[in-house]
Amino acid sequence: MNAKMNQLPPPEAISILPFESQLNHFKETLIGHIAETEPSIAQAVQETLENEAEVLTKLIETCVVLMQSHQREVNRNAAQMFANWANGPFLDMKAAEFGLERQVVQSGDPDVTPPIEPVMESDDQLRERYFLAPYQMSQAGPAQSYRYHALTLGVRPDISVTSPDANTVVITHSFPEKSMAAKIKDAAVMQSGPGEVAITLLANSGNGIPDPTLLNQAQMYFSQEDIGPLTDKVIIREPEIISYQIQAVMYVVKGPDKSILYERAIKKLKAYAAAQHQLGGCIELGMLYHVLHESGAKRVILISPANGLKATHQQALWCDSIQLEVRDDP
Repeated sequence: MNAKMNQLPPPEAISILPFESQLNHFKETLIGHIAETEPSIAQAVQETLENEAEVLTKLIETCVVLMQSHQREVNRNAAQMFANWANGPFLDMKAAEFGLERQVVQSGDPDVTPPIEPVMESDDQLRERYFLAPYQMSQAGPAQSYRYHALTLGVRPDISVTSPDANTVVITHSFPEKSMAAKIKDAAVMQSGPGEVAITLLANSGNGIPDPTLLNQAQMYFSQEDIGPLTDKVIIREPEIISYQIQAVMYVVKGPDKSILYERAIKKLKAYAAAQHQLGGCIELGMLYHVLHESGAKRVILISPANGLKATHQQALWCDSIQLEVRDDP
């Protein structure tokens, strides 16, 4: 299962009715309660609620808005129970079910001023490893099992079970402090010949070319008898990097500060390029136009790339520069 491809809608623990439906139900409930407890003022309250300008009407509308906000928050919290939609610490808890831990991509330095926070594995990367985790139960053999082992690269916890007292059992998962797996962003597996399996590794750093130490570490890991099948010859290789540039002219309506629109567009373009920096990624011209229009463009002239780009699973796209010019629309 590929988490990146799952586009299921998030679950709803509470069905949220339209605002007007909930408002009418609120008014009917209030009037019904008053009719039972204070029938002499029920008619007056009903007439008041029919007037949109009354303070009581505004108060009830505000209550309904707050009620809907609470319902949405309940749905968001419920979705965190599922790995597909969990984020941050909630996803860490789901990953721990399979003995997984978020990797440290780049160590921080708490002793400098200001302190440098460590760069951690992204939610998408951890979620991908979570869905691949069931394949850890077998040796590398099935394609997804190979992929799990490539993305985890030997980070298997030492599991100890102790019983400090008669009614308590403690299971401890101990992970190594430093792991080569944190350096791997993506992995692809293919049968390159009879009895031969090629694993392509994309690194987290730079344009994605892994350093020789990482390639050697991966080769040694898959050479272990309890990991690689004896019938498979495993070849670890680096991906082919396809570099490209984004160059565009963005025309905007006169008035807004062009520097703000420029910064917003650059941020969104970088985010899209980073998301497609994976094995088998693609750059769609339609998405580039969408990003620029979403950033405030009235019209766009896209100079580069001239055509959409699609990488194979042994290739990765790398945006090495973004050149964007923001002009007033004449």
